[in-house]
Amino acid sequence: MAFTLELEEWVGSVWHRFITRRASVDFPEAQVALMPRQRALHVLLRATGGARHLGVQAVSERDLLLR
Repeated sequence: MAFTLELEEWVGSVWHRFITRRASVDFPEAQVALMPRQRALHVLLRATGGARHLGVQAVSERDLLLR
């Protein structure tokens, strides 16, 4: 069982590196306006256990940084 979990972790890390290097963030047609959806996202955040002091806010465009 331990080998299976270690193998799963290894495969996950290899996949993560593979897909991250090929990911493109240049899809302006996929841009979503947050303001019309902010209330629904707020409710979803609370429904899934989000703390009261947390919220959903728009941010400026930035580079995608993954671990």
